[in-house]
Amino acid sequence: MLRDLFASGEFERELRASLLTAEAVVRRVLKRWYQKFEAMENPAFRQRADDVLDLGRNIIRRLRGDQDAGLKSAPENSILVVDRLLPSDVVLLPKSHVTAVVVETLGQGSHAALLAREKGIPTITGIPEFFR
Repeated sequence: MLRDLFASGEFERELRASLLTAEAVVRRVLKRWYQKFEAMENPAFRQRADDVLDLGRNIIRRLRGDQDAGLKSAPENSILVVDRLLPSDVVLLPKSHVTAVVVETLGQGSHAALLAREKGIPTITGIPEFFR
């Protein structure tokens, strides 16, 4: 996915056309890609929108030098309650620290759901407007 983003030339065009920082350009370009995936009719492609969001967040963390940021510092035996769960969140979650995850929406085939299942972290989802 990252290769396709770079091949599109959008980052370079955006940097040349504006006085924005690299972080702002990454946010702007990936927001457009996220919206493209969100608008797709196929649910499997719509679920990839979270992967675009996750990719953007990871690029920005690296630009800032914050590679250790995230949820891995959750206290032991926590129940994590979030509106969105991205794959890199789950990768960093220590199983001993998180008893369960409650997330507003999470597709069964999403990468975050698959990673949580693989780690044996029970996940409750499908609670519309939980945070509203």
